[in-house]
Amino acid sequence: MPFPYDTLDDDPGRPQTRLLELHPGLPQDQIHCTLRTVTLNEAPKYEGLSYCWGDAKITSLITYFWIDAVCINQTGTTERNHQVAMMRDIYSSASQTIVCLGPETDGSRQALGLVPDLLAVRAKFHGPGKGDFPTRVPSVGTLSFEEVVAIPELSRLVRNIQARTSFGQLFGRPWFSRVWVIQEVSVSFRTTVACGSVELDFDDLAQAYMTFMSLGLHLYTDVNSVRSQDILYSIWDTRRKKSY
Repeated sequence: MPFPYDTLDDDPGRPQTRLLELHPGLPQDQIHCTLRTVTLNEAPKYEGLSYCWGDAKITSLITYFWIDAVCINQTGTTERNHQVAMMRDIYSSASQTIVCLGPETDGSRQALGLVPDLLAVRAKFHGPGKGDFPTRVPSVGTLSFEEVVAIPELSRLVRNIQARTSFGQLFGRPWFSRVWVIQEVSVSFRTTVACGSVELDFDDLAQAYMTFMSLGLHLYTDVNSVRSQDILYSIWDTRRKKSY
C-alpha cells in the first residue's frame, strides 16, 4: 500500500517541503521516524543527503533530514517537478549536505587514509588553503628519485600501490557519475563525505583527488577517473565563484 503523502502548498511565497524526523533510540532499536511538512524558510535545522539509490546511510545525530526519495511523493508528477525546481533552495538551506558514497568496500578505508598525505604534498608545492586548483603540483614522472624521497608523504604515496589503486576505484562509484550532484554540493553551506563509517570534509577529498591526478598517480593504476575529475572540478569551480 503506497504511503499516504499529504498535499504540499505550492505558494511560491511560502514554499513547502517535507523533512524526515528521526525519533531518539539506541543503535540496536528499530528505527522510528515521522515525515513532517514544513515551510522551507521556517524549517528546523536539517541535513540534506546526496546519494545514489541503495547507498544512503545516515551517520549523523541530527534529528531532521531531507532525502529526495522519501520527502518527495515520487508518484505525483506535479509535486515531483515542483520539488525538483526547489532543490537548489533545499540544499542551500540545509546545515550541511552528506554525500553518501556507500559501504566500506574495495579498500576504501585505506584509500581515504591517503588524503592527509595528498593534502600535505599539495601544500608543499602549492601552499596552504583550499581555494585554488592544484595546478602547480608536478607529475611524479618529472621528479628525480631524490626529490621524491625528500618528501615523506610523497614517498609513501608512490610506494603504496594497493591504496593508490583503491583510491582511484573510489571515484568510480556511482555518485561520481551523477551530473546533478554538481548542484547539490555546489550550493551547500558545508559538505561531509561518508563512506562506510569514515567521514571527511568534501573539499579535502576533492583537493586530494585533484592532487592525485596532478601527480599522475592514476597513470600507475588501471583506473580511469576522467569523469570524476570533470564532476569534482565543476563543483570546485562553482563553489569558488560563489565565495567571491
